[in-house]
Amino acid sequence: MQPSELILELSHNCNLSCIMCGFVKERNRPEYFMTEQTLEQVMAAFTHAPAVVRLNGRGESTIHPKFPDYLQRIRAHWPSAALQLFTNLNIKDTSRVELLRSCGVQLFISIDSPDADELARIRKGAKWEYVESNLRMLAGHEPRPFYIFTIQPENIHRLLDMARLAEVYQFGLIYNVVRSDLPDYRLLNQVLSDLPAIREQFKAAGQLLKDKGLPCLIPDQIQGVALELSSAVQSNGTRSTCPALKRETCIQFDGHVTPCNMFHPKKFGHVRDGNITEVLDSPVAREFRQIHKTDAYCQNCAWLGGGE
Repeated sequence: MQPSELILELSHNCNLSCIMCGFVKERNRPEYFMTEQTLEQVMAAFTHAPAVVRLNGRGESTIHPKFPDYLQRIRAHWPSAALQLFTNLNIKDTSRVELLRSCGVQLFISIDSPDADELARIRKGAKWEYVESNLRMLAGHEPRPFYIFTIQPENIHRLLDMARLAEVYQFGLIYNVVRSDLPDYRLLNQVLSDLPAIREQFKAAGQLLKDKGLPCLIPDQIQGVALELSSAVQSNGTRSTCPALKRETCIQFDGHVTPCNMFHPKKFGHVRDGNITEVLDSPVAREFRQIHKTDAYCQNCAWLGGGE
């Protein structure tokens, strides 16, 4: 099988240090950037162009020293593919923002508060002036960007405020829940104590954006607490089978092939092992697809990934 969606981690480095990020690593190591050789191996591994190429990973793609070159090479190699980028938009070089526009990249922008000081506390190193300036540059950009708002104790009071920010810029909005092996008791207790108010915020946010014709993805649960909202989207972790396994594959910065965009640590192989169909048909990949619903990482998946 060849996936229709390729998640490509150009950078394992990040320019921010977010308080909710459970991934611990040394920052800004040159070997954490995807090399030209690996990028060439990735492109050679696909016998057919993926429908979607999503630049996403544990790092920030736009800080890769060769990001402009890589983006243009990817666009030239797969001219019909939809390009997507997950970014914190703390981009100092405005020419890179202009390049995103000219290449028609759909943006998924991680912003966890509309308040500058609050955002800086949550995403340490974030500069609201960069974000705001880049948002202005993206006014009217197509395809329309999405905000991704990661729910946590520090910002759960901002659910409706984020919808209002999305309305201002005419962006879609995705409410993200951090995947975790153990409960976040701070967040869990806050959800349990404020559940009626949280539900009302979600209802108001969803209605606000619906009235403006803007998409709004609301999770069906937070920390295992069901929101019981008719407008909620079922997460992949609670589905009978994961739809992402049928359409996605992730290639890490070092060329290792993993299941999906949620950074599952399982490795199916390496792009140098052959074409992507062969890698995804390896014994380890076939076995994982058969047993994934018993896998604790998959069971806790909070990705709002669409239908069965």
